Amino acid sequence: MEWSLWGSGLKNVGKTFKELPEPMQKTFLRYGINDGSWNIIRNTKLYDAGIDDVNYANKGATFLRPDDIRLRTDLTESLREDLTSKLMELVVNETEFAIPSTSARGKVALFGNQRSGTIGGELINSVAMYKNFPITFVYTHIRRGFTQTNLTGKMKYVVPLVITGTLFGALAYELGEITKGRDVTSSEKMQEPSYWLRAMIKGGGLGIFGDFITASQNQYGRNLSSTILGAPAGFFEDVAKLTFGNIINLATGEETTYGRDKFNDRVIRRINKYRDEHDKEYFWKPGDSFPERTPKVNIFE
Repeated sequence: MEWSLWGSGLKNVGKTFKELPEPMQKTFLRYGINDGSWNIIRNTKLYDAGIDDVNYANKGATFLRPDDIRLRTDLTESLREDLTSKLMELVVNETEFAIPSTSARGKVALFGNQRSGTIGGELINSVAMYKNFPITFVYTHIRRGFTQTNLTGKMKYVVPLVITGTLFGALAYELGEITKGRDVTSSEKMQEPSYWLRAMIKGGGLGIFGDFITASQNQYGRNLSSTILGAPAGFFEDVAKLTFGNIINLATGEETTYGRDKFNDRVIRRINKYRDEHDKEYFWKPGDSFPERTPKVNIFE
């Protein structure tokens, strides 16, 4: 949607409803703003930012604000409230689509009648921790895609969304690997379907689950069940390993995991395990002050 409607210039204010770009017309109609509503809205006096800030004086910094519709005296109160509410709903919802954060529908779907402070509510809080983005994504873009009028409309919305999400998911994954001191994935690995499935999952905001496509644990050493249950479950798992786990290992004569030497051994084992599972080396190993070399980028080989 052309958000220049709200900003400086307002090139669309001078257009009738039928003269607006087709995507903008569809967006307006989705929120109940038709030809007549648009004519009233676009004839509202524009707000000049130079009135409140001299830095913008005489610079044409004009804006169409929903509150200015409410201040009009030539409209009935019910009409003012109706148009203001529709315009605000459009702005808030489309902002949520552009920058997903949290969704009221998603929270209701997850929590139902459970409340924070109760056992059920806290368990759901644990499971939902750090998963707000994918939940909101489902209730915004995925929902809108599957509510298009026909199969062609659904494909036009969903397919580009999935493709761009997958590509950016792959980019985010590779940048994350570099920040962890690992080489970029080789071209051979990128040809495997599991790589792009991981990228698609990451593009949808569930990147931590992408690790389980090719491994039994994620990059933080968590198994699938503790990852699903959330950070609190992972914390108790770590505490149990450091206490009861060590006691049991000591009693049975197995290797324990306390002390710096044991910690270093675990780091080395994790490095070797990651190398074996992903066929990838570290250019900056954990614990080293400086990298051994620059990261290998051989995706074009």
